[in-house]
Formats: sequence, C-alpha cells, structure tokens
Amino acid sequence: MKDISKVCKVALVQAEPVMFDKKESLEKALKYIDEASSQRIDLIVFP
Repeated sequence: MKDISKVCKVALVQAEPVMFDKKESLEKALKYIDEASSQRIDLIVFP
C-alpha cells in the first residue's frame, strides 16, 4: 500500500451540526476549516 502522508495531508472532521441553525452550523464548519488551514492540510473531509 502506498504511503500518502508524503503526498497529501488529510483531515477528517467528525462534528455534529447545530440543530435547526444553518448559520451556526456554517460558522462551526468554517472554524474547523480555518483550524485545518493553519496546519497546512491539503484535503478536509466532513463525512
């Protein structure tokens, strides 16, 4: 199996949305995206 750690740095975010609040859910997702970008992540996955 190929070691992708030298090719692509991946972050997996498992965080629940804020129920019935689209604005707060978006702000929460943007917080995780900002945090990942500060760590030089190439790909962020929100399952």
